[in-house]
Amino acid sequence: MEVKEELFKNLGGTPQEIYDKLADAVGEETAWSLLGEAIDYCRREGTLNPAESEELVAEQKTPFHVTVNREAFIDTLAGLPYEKKTALPILSCIVIEGIAGSYFGSLQLWGTDLELFGKVLFPKCDVHSGGSVCVSYTKLIGVLKNLDVEEVELKQEGDSLVVRWEEGEYKIPTVSISDFPAFPNPAVIRKKKLEIPVPVFIEGVKSVAYAVAKDDSRLSLQTVHIRVIGDELHFVGSDGHRLVLKKYRDLQGLEDGFSVNLPPKSTRYIEKMAEGGTVIVEQALNFIKIGATTGTLWIREVEGEYPDYLSVIPTSFECEAEVSVSKLSNVLKRIISFMSVNLGVKFSVSQSQGTLRIFFEDQEEGSGEERVEVVSAHGEMEVGFNPKYLLDFLKGTKAETVRVKFTSPDTAAVLESGEATYVVMPMRI
Repeated sequence: MEVKEELFKNLGGTPQEIYDKLADAVGEETAWSLLGEAIDYCRREGTLNPAESEELVAEQKTPFHVTVNREAFIDTLAGLPYEKKTALPILSCIVIEGIAGSYFGSLQLWGTDLELFGKVLFPKCDVHSGGSVCVSYTKLIGVLKNLDVEEVELKQEGDSLVVRWEEGEYKIPTVSISDFPAFPNPAVIRKKKLEIPVPVFIEGVKSVAYAVAKDDSRLSLQTVHIRVIGDELHFVGSDGHRLVLKKYRDLQGLEDGFSVNLPPKSTRYIEKMAEGGTVIVEQALNFIKIGATTGTLWIREVEGEYPDYLSVIPTSFECEAEVSVSKLSNVLKRIISFMSVNLGVKFSVSQSQGTLRIFFEDQEEGSGEERVEVVSAHGEMEVGFNPKYLLDFLKGTKAETVRVKFTSPDTAAVLESGEATYVVMPMRI
């Protein structure tokens, strides 16, 4: 502790300034791990200056009044998080601010479900007068989606936002902006960040999201894990029974050791915010910040470290078979559609016959058997699997073949296709 105090006594200022000085002294990784203690020390010593807070747009006396392209505005609204069913009605609302310009005006929109906080820009619209308004997302989007007009007028009149077009109008009650949740303004943003192409980010998250735990006491397993190891970018999803790893190589600007855990649902908002280019992922105290072309998404950080996923991937195998993705997928689809309940199927690899035999038998469900010709095979083994788990992986690969690898009938098997690796536990049948 004396060593730390010797280090901390030379610090002071805002949390960001403390972090910057600490990083210069001991390196970025160590500074991040010591930051909480350093801030507490400076607070006790009276050398901590609080960070300036950034207020959400305040309610203005100028009444909100704009004209927008209906379809473009609907598309922008889709990039905002909000809560449909909630005990807090304010979470089903969004805030809209009109910003006047010399030629075109623009809108800033805010929405949150308390896990995700999104701010989106809607450029190039007619802002007749600035101002800001807080209204129900579902009421607003419900009216707009069911219209067949090119433009609509949005105007604040008293305690209502009027949605008006030539043939009619709807009045949506407004809510005080002061009731809207405060947006994150973390005191410290980490130096290390991740900047990757939008298509890589979207594809990477989607390619592993199906394996993420839906309900697990380990909160980190309910997220997509993103990590940089050397020159590789990893996307990982796991529910404890299966694990999928998607790798990308030859990307520019990867910082070794960077890692974050993201909820899969964040992808749909980033997809709407990003218009090509790159996304920038940054870490802050208790939050993750993702910046895209037309918006910013703040994500509340999930507690707990992600498990060591590389350690659970087997590296030696007794039996392997390479088969066509399309042929194997079609076999599994037929089996799944045949069963009224989710039963296991057995895979039997025969090196001598050059086939992968897939079969099942049940007294009530009946039986089925198919053989798939293998591209190559080594060894012979019979293993049971959940067919839906296997099909999940095959649906996400773009490669023509998949390599199935077995160690024993009772240990995890591995499927490899392109840059994707899938680890799945067998079933006892």
